[in-house]
Amino acid sequence: MSENSFRSVVSVVLGVAALALIATGAVVLGQRLSSTGEVDQSGYAPPLSLSGVSRGTPFDASVEPDYGSVAASPAEAVRRYLDGEFEGDHVKSFGQLTLADRRAIGTADDWDVTADERPTLRSYRLVEVGRDRVRADVEVVPAVNEIDGVSPAAATIEFAIRHEDGGSRISLTDTTFTPHYPDHILATASAVSWVDAAQQCDADVRSGLEYEGNLLGTFGLAESLCGVTGDPKVSATGSLDSLNDPSVVLNAFGEQAAVWSQVVSIEGVTGVPPLDVVLAPFGDHWVVIGALSSINQTPSGQPIQAGYTGRP
Repeated sequence: MSENSFRSVVSVVLGVAALALIATGAVVLGQRLSSTGEVDQSGYAPPLSLSGVSRGTPFDASVEPDYGSVAASPAEAVRRYLDGEFEGDHVKSFGQLTLADRRAIGTADDWDVTADERPTLRSYRLVEVGRDRVRADVEVVPAVNEIDGVSPAAATIEFAIRHEDGGSRISLTDTTFTPHYPDHILATASAVSWVDAAQQCDADVRSGLEYEGNLLGTFGLAESLCGVTGDPKVSATGSLDSLNDPSVVLNAFGEQAAVWSQVVSIEGVTGVPPLDVVLAPFGDHWVVIGALSSINQTPSGQPIQAGYTGRP
C-alpha cells in the first residue's frame, strides 16, 4: 500500500490488502474481535482500487518456499491470510496470494519488510462470500500523520478470489478498499471547539482537538486567537477544493487528503478575518490538521503566508 496516505490511501489499500478480509457466507464473525465494541461502519468514502503491488526482488518460482496446501475455499484463504498478518507470520499471509501478486511483490521477505506500512488489524467480520469476491468489515488502529496519511478506524474490503493450484488464492490487484469515516457534522463541532479553545488560551484543550503533528496553514494563527472575544460561527463547510490554495495540505498529506479532509469556514471572532479550519477523520471523531486565514489566501490561489503554526 503506498503513496502518501498509507503511504497514501492506496497505501491504505495495499496495506489493508494485508488486512485482507474474506468471508464465509451470510454474516459470520471472524476469529479476532475487539473488546471495546464495534466501530460504526455506516459512513462510506469512495472505494479505492488497488493499482497492483510494486515490484520487489526478481521472482524465481523454482525457489519459492513451501507454503503448504492451497486453501480449499475463499473463506479459508482469507482466514489464513488475516491470521498470518495478525500473528506477524508474513510467510503465511504471502502464501495465500496469487502467483501474479507474488511475482509482483518479489518474495516473502519483501512482503515482510513492508509490513509496518500496512494497517494494524483489530478485528474483522466476515460479511458476504461469493465464488470470486468476498466482502468483510474490519477494524484497524486509526492514524493521522504526514507519513501514512489517514488510516480509518473501520473499512469494508472486497477481496478478489482467483482459483489456482486446485484451490483459492487472493488477488490484491483486483481488491477494493472502502474506508469508513465519522459523520461530517462532527467535523463542524470539532472546528468550533478548536477555535473556542484557542480564544480561551487553553493549550491543553486545543491540543486534544489537533493531530499530533505541526498544524498546517497560516503561521501563528491559533496563537493569534488567544484572548480574542466573539462567538465563532460556521459560515460554510466543504471539501479541500473549497480553499483557494489547498497545496499546503496536499503537499503534507498527499492527494488522498482531497478525499478524506473537511474544511469548516468560521467567522464571528472579533476583529479576525474569516478562517478555514481543515480537519481529518481520526477514529470516531475529527481532528484539526490546519487553519488558514482568508487574508492569507488570494483569488489566484497563492497563499501570502503559509507554514506551520506550531504549538505554544
